[in-house]
Amino acid sequence: MFRKLVLAAAFAAMPAITAHAADLASPHVVTAAPIAATWTGFYVGAHVGGQSTNGRFMGRVDGAFTNAAFADMQRSTVAWGALAGYNFQMRELVLGVEADIAAGGSPTGVDNMISAPFNGVSAPTQRHGIDWSGRLRARAGIALGNFMPFLAAGYAFGSERFFSMRTQPTPLIADRTRTVGGFSLGVGFEVMVTSNIILRAEYIRDDFGGRSAFRGTNPAFPGVTMSTMPTMDSYRAAIAYKF
Repeated sequence: MFRKLVLAAAFAAMPAITAHAADLASPHVVTAAPIAATWTGFYVGAHVGGQSTNGRFMGRVDGAFTNAAFADMQRSTVAWGALAGYNFQMRELVLGVEADIAAGGSPTGVDNMISAPFNGVSAPTQRHGIDWSGRLRARAGIALGNFMPFLAAGYAFGSERFFSMRTQPTPLIADRTRTVGGFSLGVGFEVMVTSNIILRAEYIRDDFGGRSAFRGTNPAFPGVTMSTMPTMDSYRAAIAYKF
């Protein structure tokens, strides 16, 4: 009787013993949960790209000669600089603020120059550009994991330069600079390569608004004023470190 009870217990325990043995023979593979990207935090970085300055010019002379029209002018150059900002993520929405500065826009390399007859005399060749610029913008993006498209808007400022390349016998407009400001719009996307490294591609449109006037210095044309309406288009790539 005792022997029959032992055998019955052994048969009843066989399924559990077999399952346990199978578990020992096949170790479990533990898969780490993916790390969710977070865009919240401060960041600093550098940018480089192409920059195109557009100027619509109008010459005006006090007295008999007024509204002497001059051609539009465009200048393209390479620009580079630095940026810094802060992002705050709320679910998929990312809001932030950013400041940047760019240099490399010296107008000495202008290809399309104003050179039109003025008051019956061959006019001096004029050159124009934005020497340096900066922006303070708000940004809004949609976080799609490690990828984020965004829009940006804010205030742009820069140093506008206008000068003559030819004298008669003195420049019509001497080398002049002035600070200009206006609004800035941007659109682009970012990719979070690691938890700290972010890559960006962006297009920016700066409109420095209104007219900025440069007063003439040539005694032959004492009342000449050159008015400009500068805008600037930038295409840039950037890399940033997020803290």
